[in-house]
Amino acid sequence: MAAVDAGAWADQLAEMTVLDAVYGLDGSFTCTPPLAGEGAPPTAGCSFAGDIRVAVELPEEGVWLLRPASDGSTPSVAQPSADGDAPVAWDPYRLRVHHLPPIILSFQLPATYPTTDPPKFQLRCMWLHPHEVRMRLMRVV
Repeated sequence: MAAVDAGAWADQLAEMTVLDAVYGLDGSFTCTPPLAGEGAPPTAGCSFAGDIRVAVELPEEGVWLLRPASDGSTPSVAQPSADGDAPVAWDPYRLRVHHLPPIILSFQLPATYPTTDPPKFQLRCMWLHPHEVRMRLMRVV
C-alpha cells in the first residue's frame, strides 16, 4: 500500500476540515481518523474515510409513495378524495409517509488522492430501488 505524502495529507486534511465546517455541526458528517487527532499522515492505505448524511425533509402533510405491484405491473392509482387527503378506497400500492431515513454518501480517500486517484464513493438509501441509487451515484462520480 502506498504511503500518504505530506502534501496529499495536507490537501486531504483541508478538504475534511471544510466538510466538517459545512456538515459537522449537526452530526451529519463523520470521518476517520477524527479531525481532532490530526497529527502525522498514516503510513499506508486510506488516509480518510467518512459519511455525509443528508436528511430528507418532507412537507408537514407528508407525501404519497407508490410501489410497484409484486408482479412488476404498474398498479392503478386510486383517486384522492374530495378533500385531497386520502384515496377513496384503500390502495395497497400507496402509502403516505411523514419521515424517511437519510441518504448516506460514504467516501474513502486513497493514499494517492488528490494527486493520482479519485475518491471512492458509495451511496446508500433504504427507500430507493438499488437501480435508482446507482443512477444517482453515477451523477456524483
